[in-house]
Amino acid sequence: MGCWLRHGYMTNDFTNIFINAINLIVFTGYILAFAFYQPCRPDEIAADVMGSIAAAMQIISLGGQIYEIKRATSFGHTEYIPAELQFGIFCLATQWTIFGILIGNYYIAVANFAGLLVNIVTISLYFIYPPLTWKVPIIGTGPQQKKVE
Repeated sequence: MGCWLRHGYMTNDFTNIFINAINLIVFTGYILAFAFYQPCRPDEIAADVMGSIAAAMQIISLGGQIYEIKRATSFGHTEYIPAELQFGIFCLATQWTIFGILIGNYYIAVANFAGLLVNIVTISLYFIYPPLTWKVPIIGTGPQQKKVE
């Protein structure tokens, strides 16, 4: 909602600005009312609910990376997937997965393991569909050889 409001400001679309400003006000009121009338839960239940929400949101956010996988397979190359970022995500997801397992927080472990799996699939695409114009650091694949006809 806030992003659409900002988009409206950037494009001077007053209908978009009006609708999303009203929606933002109503949504803020809803959140405040929800917070006010929300029953107090024991800390353990509240932590489980918040852990479930956080893990679900993190798993849903993998949609962008899954889209990049689909895009790379349809284009036949990984030209537009930054390798350094993928290797960084691999290190972070591995660390967070191990951390979640070590402390027994399975919300952290499961969400980051899902991210790690998607990241491994993305990195494997560099072997199947190398980039067109650059060489992938660390693994050394690419650039693709042009076909001689």
